[in-house]
Amino acid sequence: MKYIIALLLLVTCAYSQKLRNIEDTSLEIYYPDDYEGNKDEIFIFAYTQPDIKIDVLRTLPTEGIVPIQKEVNLRKLKQTDSTYYILGKNSNHDKILLTGLLPKSYFELRSYRFMNGEYRTSMIYGTLTKATEPLESPEGIIFKNTDTDHLFITWKDAINSEGSLLLVSKDKPPIPPVDGELFHPSLKYGTSKAVNDGATYSLFSGRKDYSEFIKIDNLEYGTYYFQVYSYNGDKEYINYNINPGPGNPREVTMKLAAPEMDDFDYLEETIELEWTEVKGAEVYELQVALDPEFITLVENYELMDVGKTTKFEMYAENAERHYYVRVRARNGRNISQWSNIMEIED
Repeated sequence: MKYIIALLLLVTCAYSQKLRNIEDTSLEIYYPDDYEGNKDEIFIFAYTQPDIKIDVLRTLPTEGIVPIQKEVNLRKLKQTDSTYYILGKNSNHDKILLTGLLPKSYFELRSYRFMNGEYRTSMIYGTLTKATEPLESPEGIIFKNTDTDHLFITWKDAINSEGSLLLVSKDKPPIPPVDGELFHPSLKYGTSKAVNDGATYSLFSGRKDYSEFIKIDNLEYGTYYFQVYSYNGDKEYINYNINPGPGNPREVTMKLAAPEMDDFDYLEETIELEWTEVKGAEVYELQVALDPEFITLVENYELMDVGKTTKFEMYAENAERHYYVRVRARNGRNISQWSNIMEIED
């Protein structure tokens, strides 16, 4: 994709700098219909490093500079020194295509007018090119030891990339990164700065071995969507490949956490049971036995669906008996582990 500069937006006789990322190494310059530049105006293209000012170039040749061609390959131009390229004089073209820009570089496009015996800057436009986009995407996301609040994950980095960025979002795919966008990842879900939609978080950035699993903490019941993006460059030069790869992206549904038996209370003919709420639970299943191994189950309480509640009154047929009670959470086919066992005795 070519990057376009409309000279109408440029400020003359003043320093104007607008930093933007460029998709590739070509640049298209458009002259507005009412542009009336000086025919002796000379255009210069200069590379530099970010935050290093390019000194105003005043010693330009006064002869032998030809009009700018409609298409200019910078790598074929003669440099005035190690930094500057002379594009040529103003021309009658309505647009000019510059090719051969160096990737991962800052540059300035300048025009000079010969006034009072010297060349003076009449326009400056500054921007930068990104690093070269990786050709491939990471692949082969693998999960292991998926628990109620954490999991382990790994993937294969793209061979031709400088690193991989892991993003995650709950209940929907993550928002892809934007070129030039920097992240401050955290392996604890939800603690890094959220991306754009407020639900996408960065977990990891860098390179790793395929055999190295990283632990992601602070998860809860629900479906999480993971995608890994390859990148080249850093800081404002970073360039992401946001295409999917084999086995990338992937989603995983975390297990329901187990509830905890909290308390019980004797009523006239019943025993009121209480347990902790589990996020994501649609119903709770209660089981009552006469032994701690839950071999001898109490009739009607073999596996009772008590609904979405954290309290239940159990009818006690014989108050002198010992009862052992446990409960688990369910959401469709996702079933939690059993809670702790509560012993009830007279």
